[in-house]
Amino acid sequence: MTDFITCPFCSGHEAVTQEAAHIIKEAIALHLHRWRATLPNHVVCEMENICNVILNTAEREQEIDPLLE
Repeated sequence: MTDFITCPFCSGHEAVTQEAAHIIKEAIALHLHRWRATLPNHVVCEMENICNVILNTAEREQEIDPLLE
């Protein structure tokens, strides 16, 4: 059985700038591109999910109308 820990990127306890989130996503994507063939499939899926969470969060943040705040 796989042991899980709280993901520091997805836990929601910390806030980062859009720029930092973009760098984190790009770093993950770069490493996946380099080592995809050597990683277990479930790890690739988990890392892709983290990238998707970052992208989805960025999209939701951009959709907020600043006039409504």
